Amino acid sequence: CMIDEALKKNPHESELHILKANVFCEEDKFDEAITYLSQAPSSDTEIIKKKVEWIAKEKQLDDPPNIDLKEKMQMKDFLDWMRKKGAIFSKIKIRHYGKNYRGVHAKGKIFAGERVLTIPADLILTESKGFVGTSLGAKIKKSGVRIDYPYCTYIGCLFFESASKASQKFKPYLEIFPSDASAFPFCYTKDEWAQLETLSFKNHVEKERSDWLAEYQRIAKAVPEFASIKFEDYLTASVLLCSRNFYCHNAPEPRLVVPLADMFNHLMHKTDQTLWQYVSEERAFVVSAKQDIEIGEEIGVNYGAKASSRFLHYYGFIPDYNTYESVPLQISFNTDDPLLKDKQKLLDCANIEVRNLQFFPEAPYIIYSNEKTFSYLRFVEYSGDLSVVTPYIIEKSGPSARKRKIDLKRISLENERKALIKLKSLANICLKRYANTVEEDQSILEKKKDLSYNLANIIKVRIIEHRLYEKIVLHANKALDMLNLSYEEVKLQDKHMTEKTWFNRYVETSLLPLLEKKTHS
Repeated sequence: CMIDEALKKNPHESELHILKANVFCEEDKFDEAITYLSQAPSSDTEIIKKKVEWIAKEKQLDDPPNIDLKEKMQMKDFLDWMRKKGAIFSKIKIRHYGKNYRGVHAKGKIFAGERVLTIPADLILTESKGFVGTSLGAKIKKSGVRIDYPYCTYIGCLFFESASKASQKFKPYLEIFPSDASAFPFCYTKDEWAQLETLSFKNHVEKERSDWLAEYQRIAKAVPEFASIKFEDYLTASVLLCSRNFYCHNAPEPRLVVPLADMFNHLMHKTDQTLWQYVSEERAFVVSAKQDIEIGEEIGVNYGAKASSRFLHYYGFIPDYNTYESVPLQISFNTDDPLLKDKQKLLDCANIEVRNLQFFPEAPYIIYSNEKTFSYLRFVEYSGDLSVVTPYIIEKSGPSARKRKIDLKRISLENERKALIKLKSLANICLKRYANTVEEDQSILEKKKDLSYNLANIIKVRIIEHRLYEKIVLHANKALDMLNLSYEEVKLQDKHMTEKTWFNRYVETSLLPLLEKKTHS
């Protein structure tokens, strides 16, 4: 009405006509919007023409021809069911990109602070709904068997026992829930699994898959009828549920699988676009806009700051853009260190392996994980009086297998030199696993158009990790060269470094103070 009133006063104002067309678009009346704009007496025909083209494109994107009719109908039934059950999401729409691949988009402009989505607690899948609502879940709960992933197991029972009353309640959601986890490394084929050998997280994936198998076998032993579920089906359900749950510490049950909210994709370049939370007073899961969102724009939620290897590991995809790339470094004691036993005792560490830490070679700032890596490297390479470093060993609170950690800043030039040599050595050990150069792997990606989605992802992660380990060696060599220069020479080099990264700050916070101390000694 306000737009119509404004148009009476300014009938040739193009922006007003576009606002009215947007109202049609919000109601999915694309043809009406195009017809209206085609007849609008506008003073700017070019801007109207561009808007008509945009609307025609939006219409095509909202109704792609390659999507199965059954999938479209199931989605419609699901959204209708959500509305009837009290979910509020009038400002968004689901857009299909391909089979079982979809995202959430704005139906109209959403302003910062506005709610995008509200899902009442009754529509949220939780652990208790699985063991209260299904006989299988109840039997598993009663057996007292140890379960490491209880929310996966019990929510999974809603899928496995589809005839139960609880499962029927969630039927519209369960019908559109993905059933294919083949993009996750846990579910790779034998040939794909073999390619994982060159990736840093292969052993971790193997251990977690082994843990899931052990859990499946424990449950099947305690509740024999559970054995009728194939392990592959149990694994698929568990992997998918793990990838789609939200952790809300203030919710009655912190692990939540939230219908519709689980369709928001991760948008690395829009990490501050939305905020999701559980609102206790309303007993609801809420997603709000943190910034203005334009009509038609995709809306995402932040999956967290993770390396591409972790995205592949836990979500089955690799983001196109990622500023949080990292690689693991396994730091171990030197077996010929005369202080070995004393150092192990100080850290309450019986093994040669000290810590497996993530290193961020391309971080644009000082990052805690990198500082922690240097703390342990300095401690491992320290050869003096241990009473000097003992004050920097911190007792950790809470249940943990590792009760102590170390926060050791720069000690001496010689110790820093040894720490850098150790860092370089660790990276070089990791580089030995690669049969191909980065350029050769890039060539495979570019030339082999028939590569499967999974094999392409493996090669992409391999390129990323290979490049990061090379960057660590490069930085270590550069730092070692600096240790042979004077304080003034290094300060001059630092001054001419235009792009400030973690390495520049490492030079400023560690190397320069050590060199300055040497100058004054």
